[in-house]
Amino acid sequence: MMITVSPCFHWVGYHISTGLLQEGYEVIGIDGMDDLLSDHLYMYVGRNSNFQHFYNHTDKENHLQIGEEERKVSIDDYLIVILSGEGSSLVRRIEIPELYGEWMDIHSLNLQSPDELYEWVIKNDAVYITDFLKVMIPLIIEEKAQTSTVIFDQEKSDEDRKRNVEAVWKSHMVSLSLGII
Repeated sequence: MMITVSPCFHWVGYHISTGLLQEGYEVIGIDGMDDLLSDHLYMYVGRNSNFQHFYNHTDKENHLQIGEEERKVSIDDYLIVILSGEGSSLVRRIEIPELYGEWMDIHSLNLQSPDELYEWVIKNDAVYITDFLKVMIPLIIEEKAQTSTVIFDQEKSDEDRKRNVEAVWKSHMVSLSLGII
């Protein structure tokens, strides 16, 4: 099965793309790569033989012949839409819960420390990106359409949440030091 992810270098799209690649799926990434973070994230997946990048959907359509086995995953800030096949029939629409994870835009939240990020996670009942993917990846590859409510599990303990916040903050500091955000 081939899965198109757009935008593939939005921080959530990047995690969905890498999650699908780790499961052995072929991923077509659509992204205009209009910032330094996109360039940086491309380096993590660009050499994977199961990944192809196109700047837009027209380029993809001009270079690839995709059949009924394709899934299309479109991501915006609050919604993921999953389409299937050449006719692009709707499989699912999933509202994205508040998420946090590596490569997220911490600046837009105006957070200045790991403690502030931790407070934001608690206040917003945010779901860690890895926990989100444990539910999301099977929904993307599932064959039939479903309209049921999707429940995303939280970390099992406060210690897990703190460890995840520290990892997110570390990636944020790496981004700052590299000048990519």
